[in-house]
Amino acid sequence: MLSLAAVVGFRVEKIHCCRYHRPAPVALLHLGYMACAPVRPSIAFNISMLQLVDLGSFYMAPNIQGWSKTFVALHLKSGFEWTTQVSCTSIADPRSCAQLNRTQDSLRRRLGTALLWYQILMQEKEVYVDHKVSTVAQKLRELKSMDRLSVRCAGFATCYTMTDI
Repeated sequence: MLSLAAVVGFRVEKIHCCRYHRPAPVALLHLGYMACAPVRPSIAFNISMLQLVDLGSFYMAPNIQGWSKTFVALHLKSGFEWTTQVSCTSIADPRSCAQLNRTQDSLRRRLGTALLWYQILMQEKEVYVDHKVSTVAQKLRELKSMDRLSVRCAGFATCYTMTDI
């Protein structure tokens, strides 16, 4: 059983996912989420939300930091507080401040990684579909040429028709 936070647009949900001998990212994908890491993901993002970020990056400057800050602000308005939103102004030790900055960066990095894997998955899907379509088109062309051959030499025993295939 895998339990983690799932970012679904305006809200954050806790989801539980039974893996049934599948890797966590595959199990999450079946639920409509993209994991932030290939092994032991701690957060997952809704596929529709990643599609929005990807499409937004097509029409405006790709800015993962801006998207992650926007989601954090939306979640704060709806009552969910990210533990990454801590200010460094009251901390005297610079090393502690650097640690907090790395923590604040966590959502941005996770969103960036999930978006990268989403984009790779979409590219692979396009390649797969294109390959399948071209394979079927090639077979149809072969069948049409065989059908033309059977029409040209009708009556000969050596010719094949569509029923012989």
